[in-house]
Amino acid sequence: MARFQVGAQDKAHSVHYFQSSSQTYHGQVERGRLKHLRARERQAVFDLARFHQCSGRMIDIGCGTGVYALAAKAVGLSVTAIDVSPWAIDQLRGKVDVALVGDVECLELAGGYEIVICAGVLDYVSDPAIAFKNLCHLVGPAGRLVILVPRVGIGGSVHALIAKLSFGLRVNLFDRVWLAREARRWGLELVQTRRPLPHNLVALFAPNNRPAQEATIG
Repeated sequence: MARFQVGAQDKAHSVHYFQSSSQTYHGQVERGRLKHLRARERQAVFDLARFHQCSGRMIDIGCGTGVYALAAKAVGLSVTAIDVSPWAIDQLRGKVDVALVGDVECLELAGGYEIVICAGVLDYVSDPAIAFKNLCHLVGPAGRLVILVPRVGIGGSVHALIAKLSFGLRVNLFDRVWLAREARRWGLELVQTRRPLPHNLVALFAPNNRPAQEATIG
C-alpha cells in the first residue's frame, strides 16, 4: 500500500531545501552515475508524454530547470511552467509562455491542458490526495497526465532512507492501486506505467471517456 509520511514541517523543510539548492541541484544530478539514472527517468516521462503528437497546451508542475517544459516548447506547444523555487522560474521567463512560482497543493489554475507533467514533486507533498486531485483537474478532455513518483517496495524504502539520512527529507511512496483509485475519483484512468529505476515509477493517466483499448494498465 501507498506510504505517506510527509507532514507539514517535512514539506516546509523540503521546500526550503530545494529553494536553497536550486542553483546547484541541476549540476549535481548531471554528473557521473546520477546523470545516467536521471536520463532513464526522463526518457520514461518523454515516452509517455509523447510531446511530438500534441499541438496544444502543456503545463509542467515542479518544472525545476525546465527539462520537460523546454522540450515541449521546442516542438511547438504552449507551455506553462510552475515551481516553488523563484530562482528556477526566473531562469524560464521568456523561454516558455507562462512561468509562475506555485505549489501543487494550492494551485488555482484553469484546466484544459493537453499534457500535464509532474515529476519528482508528489514525493514531498503533505497531502498527496489534494495534490493529485489538483493535477487531475488540469487535464483537458483529450489530455493526459504523466507523473514520476517513488514507489512502494524495497527500492522505494531504500530511496526514502537515503533521502532521510543524507538530506533530512521525508518521502512519500506510491503504488498503482492508490493512483488508479484516486484517478477514477477525478475522471481519469491509469493507462500505463513504467519503472525506470528500482525505486520509482512513471504513470500515465487519461480521461476515462477514452476508448477502452486506451485504458489498459501496462
